Amino acid sequence: MLHRLILALPLLLLVACSNAPTPSLTPEIETPSPEPVYLPLYPGGADDLAAEARRVVSPLSAESSQATLRLGKGRASVMAASPDGRWLAIGGLAGITVYHAATLTEHWSAIVDADTLGAIVFSPDSETLIVGGDDQQLTRFSLEDGALIDKIDIPFTFVMDLDVSADGRFIAVGGDNRVHLVDAGDGTILWRESRIAPGPQAVAFSPNGAQIAAGWSDGSLIIYDTSSAETVYRRELGGAVIGELAWSPDANTVYAALLVSNQVALVDLQETRQPTDNAPDDEALSAEVQPPIRLLAGRRFLLAPDGENILLGSLEGEIRRRDLASGQTQQRYTQLADWTVELAWINGASAFAALDRSGTVTLWDYASAEMLARLTDHMDQPGTQLDYSLDGEHIVAGDIAGQISIWSLETQSRISHFQAHQGAILALDYSFDGQFLLTAGEDDVVQVWDAETLLPIERWINDTGETLVTAQWHQADGSIFIALRGGVLLWRPNRNVDGFQYPRTDQVNSFDAWFGPTIGPLRQAYGSDSTVAYFLDPQVTGDWSRLEAPVQLYGVSELAWSPDGLKLAGTAGGRLTVWRPSNVESEVLYHERGPGNALAWSRDSQYVLSGSTGGGTSILITHVESGAVTTLSGHAGPIRDLVRSPSGEQFASIGHDGTIILWDWSAVLATALNNP
Repeated sequence: MLHRLILALPLLLLVACSNAPTPSLTPEIETPSPEPVYLPLYPGGADDLAAEARRVVSPLSAESSQATLRLGKGRASVMAASPDGRWLAIGGLAGITVYHAATLTEHWSAIVDADTLGAIVFSPDSETLIVGGDDQQLTRFSLEDGALIDKIDIPFTFVMDLDVSADGRFIAVGGDNRVHLVDAGDGTILWRESRIAPGPQAVAFSPNGAQIAAGWSDGSLIIYDTSSAETVYRRELGGAVIGELAWSPDANTVYAALLVSNQVALVDLQETRQPTDNAPDDEALSAEVQPPIRLLAGRRFLLAPDGENILLGSLEGEIRRRDLASGQTQQRYTQLADWTVELAWINGASAFAALDRSGTVTLWDYASAEMLARLTDHMDQPGTQLDYSLDGEHIVAGDIAGQISIWSLETQSRISHFQAHQGAILALDYSFDGQFLLTAGEDDVVQVWDAETLLPIERWINDTGETLVTAQWHQADGSIFIALRGGVLLWRPNRNVDGFQYPRTDQVNSFDAWFGPTIGPLRQAYGSDSTVAYFLDPQVTGDWSRLEAPVQLYGVSELAWSPDGLKLAGTAGGRLTVWRPSNVESEVLYHERGPGNALAWSRDSQYVLSGSTGGGTSILITHVESGAVTTLSGHAGPIRDLVRSPSGEQFASIGHDGTIILWDWSAVLATALNNP
C-alpha cells in the first residue's frame, strides 16, 4: 500500500480461539484520536521550502547519506571462485558481491549496468573479476577493493558465458549465436564465429589456451583454434542443451553438462572406448558415435584438480562425488535447498561451494562431506510490494514468487520468510492496530494473517471470473476492499462479501482509499483503462456520485491519496498527474511525464515519490507546487513499490533486483536544497 495515515483510529480485531471455531474479526470502535499535528521539516516553512525546491538537483546515490539501509542482495544466478581459492563471487539481479571464501564475510559489492548477469569469471592471477550480462559490455573490477577497472564494449545482447586463458591474455565470450575472442589487454575483439543455433551457453579454454570449446543449445560441441578461429573438432551430443564445459588436465577429454537430459557427457578426444557390462545403473554408454561418449547422471559438475574424481549436482538437492575410473560413488553431500546451479573449488580445493536454484550458497568439506557454512543472503526474488508495521520496527516485502519476507529494522536481519501465495504478491497491508497482515496474490486469494504468529486467519478465494488487482483494509470498520478488473468488492471477514461497490462499467487497474483521523470521511478512487473515477466522502454525505479526473488518463497503473486527503496522484501512459479532487471543479496541480507505477507521498503532502518500472532504475521526488524533481538512484532494476514509514521520517523502496532500500527523508530534502 502506497500511503499511510500518521494517526488513525485504532482497530481492535478479536480472534476467538476454541475447538476450531471461526475467528471473529468484528471491530470495537474507540473514541477518535485528535487530529495529527505535522511539524515543518525546515524552519522557513512551506513557502520558503517550495521556493528552494524549484531547483532541479543532480541524481543522488544510494551509497550516500540519503540511503540509511539496504536489505537483501537479490536472487543469485551466477557464482565463481578465484583460482587461488580465496574469494567467492556471487552475482544476480542486484549486482556482484565478493566474499572471503573461508569465512563467507563480505569483501565488497558493486552494482553493475546489466539488469541480468550471465557470467562472471576471475583472471588467472586472482586480481580481476570480469562480469558479463545484458548490457552489451564486459565490466572488470579490481578484486582488492572492488574498484572499476574498465568496461569493454561488445556487440552482445546477452553474455551467456566467459572464460579467460591460463596466461590471462584472452577472454572467450559466448552468447548471441557466436563466439568472440577478446584481447584481455586492450579489449579488442580479435575474431568472432557465428552459427544459426542459439548459444553458446558455455565456453572453455583448453589448459594451454590453444583451443576454445563451445557448447551450443542444439547440442553441438565445437572446438576452435584460438589463433586462427578454425574449427578443429565438432561433435553432436544428441540435441541436448550444453550448459557447462571443462577440459581434463591432459586436454584429452571434454566434459559437457547436458541440461535437458540432466547428464554429464565425457567426450574422449583421443581413444575409442567400448561399452562394458558392469557399468553402474546411472551410467549409460554409447558405441554409435565416434569418439565414444560416456554419460553420467548429473546436471552440473566440478572436476577434481587431480582429474580422478568428479562432483555431480542433481535435481534432487544432492551432490555426489564419483570416481572416474570405477564410476562408483565415493561420497554424498545432501541438504541442498534445490537443484545445483554452480559448483566451485575454494580453499585450495579442500572445500567447494554450491549455488542452488533457490539462491542459497553452501560450503562443503570435500573429504568429509561436512557442511561448513550456508549463505542465504541471495535468495530474494524480484520484489513487488512493501509495507511498514504500525510501530515502524519491521518492514514486510512480497515478491513475484508469492514469498513474503519480514525484516527487523533494529537488527537489520530477516526474521521470517514464508510462502504466502502461488503467484506474485499483489498487495500487503497491515491493519491499523498492527495485529493483522493482509495479502493478495496472483493465485486469486486474499488472505488475513496473524501479524505476530503469521498463522493464517481467514481467506477469500476469487471465484468471480474477474482478475484480482489488489486489496486494502477499510481501516474504519475492519472490512477489506478487494479490487477486481470488473469492479470493487467489500469483504467483511467472518461475515460476508458485499456486492460490487461501483457500476461495473470500467476495467479496474488500480485502487486506493483514504481514511481521515476519525471514522470518516472516506475517499476512494480507482483507475481504469480510460480514466480515474473517485468518490468524495460518500459515507458521510451519502452521495455516491461518480467523479472523474479532470484530464484524460489511459491505462492508470497506480493511484495514491495524499496524507491530508486533499490531493490524488496517478500514473498513466508514462505521465504523473496530481490534482485536487472536487465535486465542483477539480484543480490540476501537476501533469508531466514521469516514470512508473510505484507511488507514495511525503508526510506533509507536498512531494510525490514515483518509481520507474520500465528500463530505468530511478526514484523521482516531485515537488507538486513547483514541479522541481530530485532523482534518487540505488537499485539495479526497475522500482516496484514505494512506501512511507509511519513516522514519515523514512521511506522504503523495493526493486526488481529484490533489494529494499530505506531512505532518510530529511537527508533527501536537505541534499535537494544544497545541490542546484
